[in-house]
Amino acid sequence: MDEEIEKFLGLNIRIGLVKLGKSANYWSTNPLYKNEVASKTISQNRFQSLLTNIHFADNEAIQPDNRLGKIQTLIDKMQRKFQELYTPEESIVIDESLIPWSGRLVFRHYIPAKAYKYGIKVFKLCSSEGYVWSLQGYRGKNASSG
Repeated sequence: MDEEIEKFLGLNIRIGLVKLGKSANYWSTNPLYKNEVASKTISQNRFQSLLTNIHFADNEAIQPDNRLGKIQTLIDKMQRKFQELYTPEESIVIDESLIPWSGRLVFRHYIPAKAYKYGIKVFKLCSSEGYVWSLQGYRGKNASSG
């Protein structure tokens, strides 16, 4: 994988873990944020350009019934890497998570008891320590399981 894309994806994971509000705050020089990771990794303009234009699948090759088709290749690649790097012991856990999402999706879930009420439901197979070994996104009632 291209080094720049690896940096971009890694920074997206970090942004998901370290909440600073607006995207611009990750490149801010304000000492309040104390964050130099983003600015040392990639410029803000390049990050925004990649965020706007990145694609993981050829739109013509996506199966019409696969609601996750645009990111399925990324999910598959991540899952292969998860499984290559770690084999869970005896204790495994099946977990259901809600990934926050406020955009428009046919299969977006609303769960009022959650901190983030709207999102994408994901089923995960994890080690007892929390390492995600396998995952599958819920595609909705009328979607195929593939």
